[in-house]
Amino acid sequence: MSKYVRFIALGVLIVAFIAVINFFNASSIKINQYDAIITLDSEGDMHVSETWEMYYSEALSVRFRDIRYNKYPANYPLTMSSQNTASFDETNVSVRVWKENVEITNNVDIGYSFNNDYDEYGDLITCYPYSSSCESLFVNFGPGQMVGNIKFVYEYKIIGAVTEYSDISELNWVLFDYMEADVEAAHVIVNLPANSYTVEDLYVWGHGLSDGTIEILDNDTIEMNINKIKTEEMLEFRLLMETTLFPTIRSNNQFINANMNKAVLLSYEENLAIEYNRRVTIAQIVYYSSLAMIFVMALITYYVYKKYDKEYTPVFQGDYFRELPSEETPAEMSYLYYMRKVNDEDFTATLLDLIRRKYITLEYNASELTTKNPDFTFLLNKESNQSSLLEHEKYLIDWIFNKIGDGNKVSIAKIENYGKGNVTKAEQFQASAKQFVRLIKRVAEKRPYFESGLSESKKKAMAFIFIPIVMLLISLWTQSAYTLNNLFAIVVSIAIIAIYGLYVSTIQKRSRAGNEMYAKWKAFRNFLLDFSNMKDYPIPGIIVWEHFLVYATSLKIADKVMEQLKVKLPQIATDESEGTFLNTRYRSRDFFWGYALGRFNRSFSTARANSFQTIAAHNAAKVSSGGRGGGFGGGSSFGGGGGGGRSR
Repeated sequence: MSKYVRFIALGVLIVAFIAVINFFNASSIKINQYDAIITLDSEGDMHVSETWEMYYSEALSVRFRDIRYNKYPANYPLTMSSQNTASFDETNVSVRVWKENVEITNNVDIGYSFNNDYDEYGDLITCYPYSSSCESLFVNFGPGQMVGNIKFVYEYKIIGAVTEYSDISELNWVLFDYMEADVEAAHVIVNLPANSYTVEDLYVWGHGLSDGTIEILDNDTIEMNINKIKTEEMLEFRLLMETTLFPTIRSNNQFINANMNKAVLLSYEENLAIEYNRRVTIAQIVYYSSLAMIFVMALITYYVYKKYDKEYTPVFQGDYFRELPSEETPAEMSYLYYMRKVNDEDFTATLLDLIRRKYITLEYNASELTTKNPDFTFLLNKESNQSSLLEHEKYLIDWIFNKIGDGNKVSIAKIENYGKGNVTKAEQFQASAKQFVRLIKRVAEKRPYFESGLSESKKKAMAFIFIPIVMLLISLWTQSAYTLNNLFAIVVSIAIIAIYGLYVSTIQKRSRAGNEMYAKWKAFRNFLLDFSNMKDYPIPGIIVWEHFLVYATSLKIADKVMEQLKVKLPQIATDESEGTFLNTRYRSRDFFWGYALGRFNRSFSTARANSFQTIAAHNAAKVSSGGRGGGFGGGSSFGGGGGGGRSR
């Protein structure tokens, strides 16, 4: 894999990672706006009118609005009174509904949990999870009718929401702590009973949100503006007011206790502010540290690239190289050129090279030359001395003649069909192909193509991965210890760990000599692609072009070279005995030089595909054995029912 391809792949991985995160965070429901007007009366009751402007991209049917009214949640940290309770006014509640700006309240079914009404499944309407201090308002549009722009307006009254202490009155309330999706924007107004106090006599705090403001507009109006409320956040506020604002407050909502007064509440909020500011500071440190880590890891990656990954600058800088740069076998050249990778074309190139060097003779049937897939026969030259052949070349001869052929000859058709329909032969073919690849690598590794000591360099480079690992551990710990939302830092850390680790593990670098040779082979490849446009280039004989085409095959451009060469060959092919696979004997009405080349090139890929299909079919048959079915596999068939998914 080239360096540019690796960097592109890493970029694609980043984009894909972000896309996956966004996909799983995506919702078919959007809450565009939440508005609430809260009015407190002299008895300390809270009248609420709230509007939810929503968009449903998926056709749903029903919506529940759960309203809790317990005054003391679990783990309440201050002194409590069991008598100080609130209740839901069942006589002052209404629900209205709009669809695409048209009111449809009369066209939907509305139910209430306090009336023991039933939902669309025939179950009692309840809050989820169930609570005795919660009422649920239910709207049923009908199957699949809740789609598009929908607006819900709820009006309700909470009796006894305010608590009176010895020197201050308090409204400490959560409007909601869960919803179907993020709320894009929210606006809340709290109206107090008419009074003559100043704004200095009021105290207000907002809680549970990461991006919002709460402001005392005047002595009887509080305003909250929130840019976004995430699904894991809640809309909570505490309001302290003079006790005379509620002259008719109920006795059970009066809590006179030495441990609960204005000073206690102010001290508690001050400590909360200190703790919140600490959490904000820690969250900011983690966030900006993660941004700094991105920058640092980018610099480190560039440093690693320059030191361990960037290729040496070759001495040869030409665009074209008009002769073979070296005498290595085509498979060795390919191993250098494609950065330690062996391709299907190397089988064909090795075979052609052995034909060119007359270890193998090519035989053809003239009657087949006009067919779509002509068959050729390879004959082993028993008189040739194989002692000078390299390991992979000797193995190829033994493989195709002794394992596939009859020891003396083998046809292309026989090679292609060797692993077809016979799983034993298919597995033998795959094993032989792997051994052929291993031998090429073993031979090529003896050449000084690649940088020595690269594995140690990669270990040094990999040590930098501890930076995002430490960042990830810090993000997870602070998120748990301080109840922070460190999702950005966590995602970034995991992404950098994966991407940097993948990059370092795939580093490959040619040696100076190897890169010099690569530059020449690259220029030779350019020459093969452009030689027909070179007016000063004298076309050499068939023997030279056969040698060139062997390497063009491993360079994956043999077909393009032949398109140019077939025009020139008739001018130079004067002696039929010159060529081995480029020969006038292989020319007929609809057949030209190089037709055999393409046929050879497809043969190995076809043979591999046939063996893969045979093995796959065999394995599928084993999985389905005895059940008269096909496919699947794996453990368990205990049966019984199963569930999955939930949407309303």
